[in-house]
Amino acid sequence: MAITQTISEFSVIPNRDEDTPIEFSNNVDTFLSEINTHVDQVNTWSGQANSVASEVNANAADAKTYRDEAQASQNATAYNATTTYNFPDTVIGSNGHAYRCIVDGTQGDNPVGSSTGHWAQITVGSTEIFEDQVKSMQFRAFGYTLMF
Repeated sequence: MAITQTISEFSVIPNRDEDTPIEFSNNVDTFLSEINTHVDQVNTWSGQANSVASEVNANAADAKTYRDEAQASQNATAYNATTTYNFPDTVIGSNGHAYRCIVDGTQGDNPVGSSTGHWAQITVGSTEIFEDQVKSMQFRAFGYTLMF
């Protein structure tokens, strides 16, 4: 969500030193008549700012999760049915996702499609998606080099 609320300016600000007594009185009346509008605008703006802050906090939490997942999967190896895994061993499944073993002594339980609860998928995207993105970036960099 974006902050869309604008806060309008007061049309006049009473100034006792510069206004005549009649102008000052009229300006005070105008100023006071505009206060409720400004209060409503500030309250709406504050609500929108709080929503943005909540989104930022959620995104920061997601970023921490993704960082933790990346760190956990950096030493991952391809899953091997004959290997015995213990927490926090991490493997790459046949679908390209990283999985963390959460039950010590796990063997022969393929994390892809496992229903035993011995594995927790710790990546959102697969390595194939990542590889495609890297290849796309390399292609764009190559094209950029050709252009200049």
